[in-house]
Amino acid sequence: MTDLIVVKDRTALTTTLAIAEGTGHQHATIIKLVRKYQDDLTEFGNFGFEIQDSASGTGRPTECALLNVWLNERQAALLMT
Repeated sequence: MTDLIVVKDRTALTTTLAIAEGTGHQHATIIKLVRKYQDDLTEFGNFGFEIQDSASGTGRPTECALLNVWLNERQAALLMT
């Protein structure tokens, strides 16, 4: 299970991995949406991308987007709609 919120540098973030799991969609679909609507998402604040190791440690690393939970709640809402 992916953590809904992760803390990096004292900032609460959510990831596209968590959004995908929480909405029951494939992560590839969510990350494509982030790329497609990157300009719209940036209107609500900055966000970044990161490569994360697979949860099992045996799969390929995965690129995900990190969205600031408190400042960019609208980013997550935009993706979910």
